Amino acid sequence: MNLSLFIADRINRNENSAFSSFIVKLAIISVTLGVSVMIITTCLVLGFKNQIKSKVFDFWGHIHLNSPEYNQAIEPRPLRLSTTLLDSIRDIRHVPYVEEKSIFGMALPPKEKLTETGIEHIQGIVQVPGILTVHNQIEGLVLKGVGSAFDTTFLNKYLLSGDGSLKDDSSGRTIIISQTTASRLKLKANTEIVIYFVIGGKQIGRKFQISGIYNTGLEEYDQKFAICSASVLQQLLNWHADEYTGYEIFVKNLDDLEPINNYLYSEILPTEVFSSTIRNKFPGIFEWLQLQDYNEIVILGLMIIVCMINMITILFIFILNRLKMIGILKTLGMKNRDMQIIFLMQASRIIIFGLIGGNLLGLGLAWIQYHFKLIQLNEADYYLSIAPIEFSFSAIIMINIFTLIVIMAFLIIPSMIISRISPVKTIEYN
Repeated sequence: MNLSLFIADRINRNENSAFSSFIVKLAIISVTLGVSVMIITTCLVLGFKNQIKSKVFDFWGHIHLNSPEYNQAIEPRPLRLSTTLLDSIRDIRHVPYVEEKSIFGMALPPKEKLTETGIEHIQGIVQVPGILTVHNQIEGLVLKGVGSAFDTTFLNKYLLSGDGSLKDDSSGRTIIISQTTASRLKLKANTEIVIYFVIGGKQIGRKFQISGIYNTGLEEYDQKFAICSASVLQQLLNWHADEYTGYEIFVKNLDDLEPINNYLYSEILPTEVFSSTIRNKFPGIFEWLQLQDYNEIVILGLMIIVCMINMITILFIFILNRLKMIGILKTLGMKNRDMQIIFLMQASRIIIFGLIGGNLLGLGLAWIQYHFKLIQLNEADYYLSIAPIEFSFSAIIMINIFTLIVIMAFLIIPSMIISRISPVKTIEYN
């Protein structure tokens, strides 16, 4: 065994001083708390980002296709994409693009790459504004008509009541409204309502039965949208079954969103069709999510700095507490570097115990929140009613490795004080 490691091991085994024992425990606790905060922060931020994105994409898709005058038109205008064009969109895979990155504001050389995946699903939608009148109360809505390609299974996790069926047949028409609308107008599932539309300057009413009440927690959606069968709105507008106000596209990998949208717009779509990502439509939500990334970086940085300051202080205490030993070892001819290793090994032992404790505490608290949902949130402010937890073991491993390397690297400099210690003075002093 290396002499420095042997001495460090003997010091750890035979340290009986109450003061030293207290200092070691305090250092381990400080690292434990710092690491646990970093792990919980990462789990929370990851949970926020993924759950909110999931909500947004479930109801809006990743890419929207519309005609250029879609937002300017007073009345809905039909958009029809040929079967050939739809097949071309579905077949998009491994799109070429140029990756541009920068580090600390300095641009790196661009790289030509291919997207990992492509298009997962495309569906047509019809959106028509309407007015719901109940008990002399008026509520403006946007009816979103969905076709047979629409995946209704995801709605189940947002349904509060009703079965969420979407019918347009001899048995009647059904509609799904938000809890926000239902609360304002005091409506319940299975209630019949009438919604009025203005088509060609005329007011036209359609009777619906409420088949479900949903709540996403996304104010932008809950305050405006109701969901029904696309055929109801197509018949209302005298459109064919393949005519929609737009299309929603879902990609398989979110990292491929921008390259696929750019390729779609420039290479596939005709000039009369415009594509935009959901990030462009609702920048506020995604800017808020990006802010959480910055918050995570700040918290992780602060925790590492706190751990470093504590460990540097502990290292100085170790050195001052062992001045006589340093003097004797120097007199016997031990090199400064070997003595540095002794104290760095003591510090690494504390850090490793702190990492173990931090992982147990952080993952334990995260697991409790994940299963028991103890921390509640104001859904209007945070888009979620419960503080979300999502585990990424690769991120947790990186936190442990990065913490160990950074703290140990910064301990090397203060450990150099050993080279300035005079063996004669330390022996005389002690």
